[in-house]
Amino acid sequence: MSNKKDTAAANGKNNLLVMMIELKEKCRHHDCSFIRGHAKEEAGNRMKMTGIQGTAFFVKQPSRMEELRVPHRFERRKPFAVVKTIKLSKMDYENFVTDLCADRPFIEEHKKLCGIGPDGVWRCLLVQRRGKSDGVLVMPDGKNYPKYAAFYCGREQANRNCL
Repeated sequence: MSNKKDTAAANGKNNLLVMMIELKEKCRHHDCSFIRGHAKEEAGNRMKMTGIQGTAFFVKQPSRMEELRVPHRFERRKPFAVVKTIKLSKMDYENFVTDLCADRPFIEEHKKLCGIGPDGVWRCLLVQRRGKSDGVLVMPDGKNYPKYAAFYCGREQANRNCL
């Protein structure tokens, strides 16, 4: 199993290298900042989104779910797009929402997908309990825990009105 992952990772790196070489050949007359920007744009276009997007109020370094469900000004909401949904068992989800400061392997595994895009959209993880539609939007910002988190009430359009 590990060998398959290693092979897939090596193939992915080789594909990126080939793409960069092809871009350099096509863009000999452009400066390298154009090439870097074009490569980033291509990689961003390949990133799979889940289709869940909207706006949410993100709290910096929350410790419990209750901190995410507070009244706030609409202007303080950030646009988000979910890049990965993580479904947890009831016990694991309860453990997660009662201690948001703890490092989590599922965040560590997917944190590289997250970040604030050039368009200002927060690309984040959605952590949900299996069988439920609400959850927690997680922006790890390079950490293995939710450096920023927001409550997601489970309805894309209604998310702006729920607490």
